[in-house]
Amino acid sequence: MNQLFNDALIIMVTGMTVVFAFLSIVIVAMRLLRLCFAEQSTSPVEPAQQSAGSVASQQQVAIAAALHHYRQRHRRHDSK
Repeated sequence: MNQLFNDALIIMVTGMTVVFAFLSIVIVAMRLLRLCFAEQSTSPVEPAQQSAGSVASQQQVAIAAALHHYRQRHRRHDSK
């Protein structure tokens, strides 16, 4: 019975080590990719000129249309 616990402990430690090593490699690889593919330009890109009121009103119209569509499709049938 003692040998089974030792084998289980060895398998558990091996598995945890492999997972830790894999995740460490992934983190290092992602950081290297971020450094390699960082944007070369340091000047900020200026957004397109739009008035804040038109964007807000367009969002309100889109939200209202989505709510209307959702309520149309999920209407309860009270005719039971």
